[in-house]
Amino acid sequence: MDAGTVAFISNEQENRLEGTILYVSSIFKWFKEDFQNNPIDFFEKYAQGDLKNELISQKGRIKIKYLSYDWSLNGKEFARNFSIDTMLESNPVNSNT
Repeated sequence: MDAGTVAFISNEQENRLEGTILYVSSIFKWFKEDFQNNPIDFFEKYAQGDLKNELISQKGRIKIKYLSYDWSLNGKEFARNFSIDTMLESNPVNSNT
């Protein structure tokens, strides 16, 4: 997983740091529990080179902005079969919260 993670973190089309704003894939928002609600720590762990150095130097000042997800990455077959109803069925939301 580490090589794939490093490649994903380093992909500026998916994630990038501009000043104190870390633009990240919406995946980090949807699965925030997997990242302990803090994608910055995840980025610090897997980033390399300039990105890692910038993350460290800006620590405590970085704000997260989530990028739009490119659904075409999932392929046309997935998009054709996907619906919000399907998503809600597999991830029910408690309406009492």
